Amino acid sequence: MKSYTIGQLAKQAGVGVETIRFYEKKGLIEQPLRMDSEYRRYSENFLHRIRLIKQAQSLGFTLKEIQSMLNIWDENKPNDPRAKSICDQKVKEIDEKIQALQEIRELLLERQSRCNTANDT
Repeated sequence: MKSYTIGQLAKQAGVGVETIRFYEKKGLIEQPLRMDSEYRRYSENFLHRIRLIKQAQSLGFTLKEIQSMLNIWDENKPNDPRAKSICDQKVKEIDEKIQALQEIRELLLERQSRCNTANDT
């Protein structure tokens, strides 16, 4: 199995070394064991987990929500109702944001129309 130094892992995952240390500190990833060289070596599992965290963040999940999902995943309970609850809540938040953005869009289109009418006279 391939292993990485923290710098190699950061590069492969597309994050900074500080991000990896932050994730370790927050408990999103565990600290790897030190090898004989006293350097930490990270397995492919760390790379997959960091990519998963970054993907979840890009979808709008908070680190707290991600931590909850990872805890459920680590417990090997894929059908856990807590995971569904987290996803249901996120869908509700997204729907609320979409509604607010649609309302803002309508207001802007109305203003834009008024500006165009004023420029035509």
